[in-house]
Amino acid sequence: MDLALEKGELDALTADVRKTHTIISGHSELLRLLRSPIIHPAKKMPILDLVFSGRIHPILMNFIEILVRKHREEHLLEIIKVYLQRYNDYKNIKSVRITTAVAIDPALQQAVAESLRESKDSTIELETSVDPDLIGGYVIRYGDKQYDASILRNLTRLRKEFDQNTYVKRY
Repeated sequence: MDLALEKGELDALTADVRKTHTIISGHSELLRLLRSPIIHPAKKMPILDLVFSGRIHPILMNFIEILVRKHREEHLLEIIKVYLQRYNDYKNIKSVRITTAVAIDPALQQAVAESLRESKDSTIELETSVDPDLIGGYVIRYGDKQYDASILRNLTRLRKEFDQNTYVKRY
């Protein structure tokens, strides 16, 4: 990241890091290749060259080569996740995940993102998902915080209160 900053190519490198993460995560064979202690690094590198060479930023390709040479290629996905977290911190981008019972429209997504912005120079990266088990309401995960305003949570809380009711005699 520091080298890309120095060269003024941070956004291009980050786009390729995201693309690399998607490719590796989406292909279990490639992930098994990276994590296999049986396959020698000398055999892994030509395969990785075929997959990535000329398709990703040279800084990233050189980094992958160093990882393979040092027998650390099994940690590539974890390194990518940490890189993306560091990039988000540098660019003041906050990741927010909202889960609802039904899909929400883009206008509401924009309103949620705007309400969660801490300052004018921060950016919210909103990820949405649908979970019909919530019945209604929503769950927002923002950093290390979670706000659960779902009907499922309220029903679960009520069930626990009824189970622990001290006013009902139990025979």
